[in-house]
Formats: sequence, C-alpha cells, structure tokens
Amino acid sequence: MYVLRRFTAYIPLPLHDTYRRVRTKWKNQIFEHILRICSSEGDDVKAENCEFWMNVKNNKTVESGATVYNPFLGKLIVENLQKKMTEFI
Repeated sequence: MYVLRRFTAYIPLPLHDTYRRVRTKWKNQIFEHILRICSSEGDDVKAENCEFWMNVKNNKTVESGATVYNPFLGKLIVENLQKKMTEFI
C-alpha cells in the first residue's frame, strides 16, 4: 500500500503489538520502521517505549503523524504522513 505525503492512511490490519513499515527513497535506500502499541494490561511494557515509530537500524524516533488503532473499524490510522511514500507490511 502506497500513501502520498500529507494524507491520512487507513490500513486494514488486525490488532497486533507491533507494526512495521518500509520507506524507500529515490536512490533505492530502504528504511524500516516499527511502531509498538501498548495496552494497559502489560506490566512489563513501559510507556516511554510505545506509541511512536522507531528506525530499526539506529533505534531512533522517526517523525510521523498521529498513529492510532481503531478497533471498531479494524484499521490502523496514520494521520498526516510526513514522508512522500510509505509501504505498510
């Protein structure tokens, strides 16, 4: 799924603990990001380790729009994508 910049992405995915996206640049550079979803049930999960996109290679936070999972729609919603095109897997 490809999404253009500054648009909201509605991605039909089941509820999981982590989501992965792959972003490619025009020079075939590939960036892999992970989003961790936290629930109030997990005792071992700390709040500072959740709800943000993180680069897999260097473990740094990646700028992105607000990302939430809507259980009623069954979709992951990413608002105002910052990068030009993103592929969600």
